[in-house]
Amino acid sequence: MSYTIYIIYIICNIYHIVGIIIYAIYFQLVLPEYGVHIFFNILFLFAAQFGSLMFNVPLIAYHVHRYDKI
Repeated sequence: MSYTIYIIYIICNIYHIVGIIIYAIYFQLVLPEYGVHIFFNILFLFAAQFGSLMFNVPLIAYHVHRYDKI
């Protein structure tokens, strides 16, 4: 995740992009990551890997809370 922010920072310095565009670029990268995370947890659910699923539930809740806050 920190590499993503660093790459966005470098791109913005090169092209002198303003803050609102940075916000749009960031969410183009983050939302698919959230989707993949939820997809893998659905696969854990179907495979009856409840330990892995319970380990990831707090992170999913954090993602949902963070996305709703925006």
